[in-house]
Amino acid sequence: MKKISCKRCRFRKLRCSRTEPCQSCSSANQPCEYRDSDCKTRPVSTEYTASLESRVAWLESFILSLADASPEDRESRLKSFRATARPHNEANQLATLLPLKYCQGSLQPGPGGSLIYHGPTSIHRTWSTQPTAGLSLNIPPDSAQHPISISLSASLLATSYESITEIAGFNLEDEDEAITNGLLLFFQWQYSHFMFIYREAFLRDHFSDRQNCKYWSPGLLLSMCALGLQMSSDTRERDLGDKFYTAAESVCILSGLTQPSIITVQTILCLAFYALGQGDLSKSWGLSGIAFRMAQDLGFQKDPADWILQDFSIATNEDIEIRRRIYWGCYNSDKLISLILGRPVQLPWHDASVAQTDVLPDFPQMHAWLPAGFSNDASASGKSSSLILCFREQIRLSRSIERLLSGLAFLRAAPDEVAWEGCVGDMTVELYKWQDSLPLAARWNKWEPCSAVLLPSVAVLHLLFYSTLIALNFDQAEADPSTKPQESSRDICVASAEAITCLVRKYRQQHGLRFAPIILIYSISQAARTLRSFGAYQDETAYLYSVLEECSSTWELAGEALGYIHQGQNVV
Repeated sequence: MKKISCKRCRFRKLRCSRTEPCQSCSSANQPCEYRDSDCKTRPVSTEYTASLESRVAWLESFILSLADASPEDRESRLKSFRATARPHNEANQLATLLPLKYCQGSLQPGPGGSLIYHGPTSIHRTWSTQPTAGLSLNIPPDSAQHPISISLSASLLATSYESITEIAGFNLEDEDEAITNGLLLFFQWQYSHFMFIYREAFLRDHFSDRQNCKYWSPGLLLSMCALGLQMSSDTRERDLGDKFYTAAESVCILSGLTQPSIITVQTILCLAFYALGQGDLSKSWGLSGIAFRMAQDLGFQKDPADWILQDFSIATNEDIEIRRRIYWGCYNSDKLISLILGRPVQLPWHDASVAQTDVLPDFPQMHAWLPAGFSNDASASGKSSSLILCFREQIRLSRSIERLLSGLAFLRAAPDEVAWEGCVGDMTVELYKWQDSLPLAARWNKWEPCSAVLLPSVAVLHLLFYSTLIALNFDQAEADPSTKPQESSRDICVASAEAITCLVRKYRQQHGLRFAPIILIYSISQAARTLRSFGAYQDETAYLYSVLEECSSTWELAGEALGYIHQGQNVV
């Protein structure tokens, strides 16, 4: 029989026995409370504890402030407090509580000379150096953009893959090696971040006769190869990736928009991430919006098990799981793109009724296609659940990011500063609670030994977490350094920036920045502006600048962010 222990005194007894309370609990006039599992629990993190302490301190100061307030002022403060203290399961009310100065944005010239809006968390606003109220106009010295030109003739109206690729300047058989290498790079380094594609189903169709495929198409193949080849060290393959992108985009624009499908959603979303990595933010925003709207048009926000009888394309349990995976992959991608660009989300949590994604078995000989960190492990196929685990945790984190962005995206005034501070504290506690509840396989801390393996999927999870913390707390930290809430927010920003720097160093050491995920560019930008603003961290800041320059060989967005850094330094 299993023995269990009292929570208070570790007094042990058999599960089935009816032992009287122990002497310690009897003397304290308390019953013995036995835990189900007789093992030690992981201690709560200091950051989560500090955020709770800060929240309690704010509540104490708020209560004390009511004592000296007039009846009218007291009623006003209580109303704002009731609006702030919302249950977590209700719709987010942060948008109605933000003061105008915390909703700063900027207008910047776009490719065609028109102005483009960038919200508070946008990577382009990161290096704004002038104080703003509402909107500001930031025009870089060299604002000339060079959009990817598509000089294909009108004969592209033909939907034949061979015709399109021939006009674009390459042939499927001639570039078979580059296509295979592009797919390998995609699945090894980017698949764990873009899981709106179901790997097994795509590869099964790819290596079959490719007739009447449900999860493969020429456009999807080319868009995935374009993303993968960005991480190739071969200049010819990288240039070929640009051609793949151009051809895939042509397929979607000319035929995909009129024929909504799972494959089209996946293709357009791959194109959106490619454009984002190239620094073409307007195109990325537009393409991702098309993909998300098409997903909604196809009903992906509703669980496929509920309408399997009406959709004859859902024939197996695998089809159901694939659709769930695609929706949650789109949900995470929506929050990531919105965070980087500082814009409102397009797939809200409360609109969906899709069950959580689950693990499906790998098909044989999957070894070469596993993500980095799994392919070198003989038991990697048995650890695939770790990849899904990180994916699920990213969904939970994305929900918190949605709450943040749904407030920052709209210009609405808060009742007062107290209400805003309460909202920031509430969201900060929520984020630290997410971190503290992570399962062991998804945890990371900067005190780990250098030899500890850092899975890219785990690194992305924590880079996204710390970037979100900075985005939430930075404006409050800059407001007035003499007050307690601002000091707490500043400490959170600096600690998050230091954690990002540590993650970047370890990722660079173990994997190399040629294979850096796109979220790393945003994280470095947030960390660098924090270290530059709140302390003497010249060495760390200079290191982050050099990392951005190194990442620019893969993502042009990194070089663009570095340009904004130098611009800000010159202005200062």
